Amino acid sequence: MSSETQSWLQVATTMARLGELSIRIGVLIGIVYGNFWALKLFTEYLHGLPFLSKQFLELSLFSIISFAGAALCSVLNEHYSNEGNYKMAGLFALITASILLIPAPVAGLLMLLGGIALYISAEIKNVLKMRVQS
Repeated sequence: MSSETQSWLQVATTMARLGELSIRIGVLIGIVYGNFWALKLFTEYLHGLPFLSKQFLELSLFSIISFAGAALCSVLNEHYSNEGNYKMAGLFALITASILLIPAPVAGLLMLLGGIALYISAEIKNVLKMRVQS
């Protein structure tokens, strides 16, 4: 392998690590957002919020989406990253990030950036494989 190929492989590996780190931090922040929405719902309910009012359903949905998005992204990222399939890990991070942008914008943004980094890393490695084979 040439030195140029080695340097591109190192760039791809570094991007994959940064993507995974960004996604993991986004998952943690998504859990924090889920707790925030759940606590806000609890305090509003204690202060007389009607049970099935619009605000009650909105806060419940935000909490559920934040927890579910963080859990889904964490499980799928762990599964595909352990296999070395960074393209699928990046795609699933992008999907969950787009869902989390409404209830948990900071977590969604971090997952979005991490998903893009993983996807670009996978594409760099694919191009390098094609280049080495030819």
